[in-house]
Amino acid sequence: MQLEKALVRLQKLLEDASLSSGDPAVLSENWQEIQTLLSDGLAPALTGGAALPLGAEKKSEIEKLITNIASLEQNLQLKRQALAAFVPQKQDD
Repeated sequence: MQLEKALVRLQKLLEDASLSSGDPAVLSENWQEIQTLLSDGLAPALTGGAALPLGAEKKSEIEKLITNIASLEQNLQLKRQALAAFVPQKQDD
């Protein structure tokens, strides 16, 4: 939850900075808060294993990829077993 709030705040600060008139004082304040959010909030959360919030569509895509990977892995295991069981036979000329 904290990570989501930090991301929302970061997005708001970026929007404010892009809409500002270019006032150095405002940009400086925004940049300082952005740096604080990145260094104190986002970086430790991400390196600690926190997950970014994902929409339902992205989660569905990830689940499909995981299913496809599992299927490929199963096929590879079956082929490995078939190769391990293969015994070449000598052909008579």
